[in-house]
Amino acid sequence: MTYADKYHLTPEQSMFLAKKLLDSAIYCGMRMENRAVTFPQTKTILNGVNVPGVQLDDIQAILNMRDAWRYLFSTVDEPVTLDYMCKLNEFIARNEALVWGKLRTGSVGISGTDYMPPVPRYEDAQAALSQIMDKRIAPPPKKLLKRLYGARERNCSGTATREQASPLRIRSW
Repeated sequence: MTYADKYHLTPEQSMFLAKKLLDSAIYCGMRMENRAVTFPQTKTILNGVNVPGVQLDDIQAILNMRDAWRYLFSTVDEPVTLDYMCKLNEFIARNEALVWGKLRTGSVGISGTDYMPPVPRYEDAQAALSQIMDKRIAPPPKKLLKRLYGARERNCSGTATREQASPLRIRSW
């Protein structure tokens, strides 16, 4: 099956849209995690204003996603490697997981299935990611492969849902 590049956006246009839709992307990530924040509350927190009635862990999650996006914007030309993904996880899971920015060392489960991803070995995870990145396919299916790999293997600790809604989703150019 061949996927056409439907929108023909340049990397600069993609970056412009990502920055323009940043508040919305972060809000949608919070909703995916069933966080009790509204879009106006999310925008207010991102503008640096305290919002009464919003739990501190929700504020932390919003600010973590903001920082992950900022890191991506400043490093968008770097290759997507396992180390890069771990660095993004460091921003996303900061102060929320026991360990952040490193491959997990314990077992995890995925709700809705009996599948339990094995504890990742650095070499195996890097090889699997390299295999995806080296495929000569259009950006949309490559992005999908990266996201499915991340969702299935759960290489880093904590915040799996947010990682699937993270800045990595735009890193295919």
